[in-house]
Amino acid sequence: TQVETGSAVTWKYPSCILKGDDSIGEFYSVAVTNNYQQADTGTKMIHLGKNSKSTIISKGICAGKSEGSYRGLVKIQKSAENARNFSQCDSLLMGDKCGSHTFP
Repeated sequence: TQVETGSAVTWKYPSCILKGDDSIGEFYSVAVTNNYQQADTGTKMIHLGKNSKSTIISKGICAGKSEGSYRGLVKIQKSAENARNFSQCDSLLMGDKCGSHTFP
């Protein structure tokens, strides 16, 4: 779980490799930006093991003239039979000068 606030520019992109059978990976993130802040966040889940499961929940709150970006990647290899993923990315824009961008 990660919460991002306060810096002028934030870049984070943690990754999880689900190598073992029945392995589980979870990522929860909140990014709050204001004024001229920029947050570029995301995660990567790579499924290698059978029956592996991953969850990605990302929330962004942008205000002022700030920008928030989310980049997500879920890769399921052939060896990962019956693998599952749930991904959710939501943003709240507080004002007409801020922006939010999602890159799948």
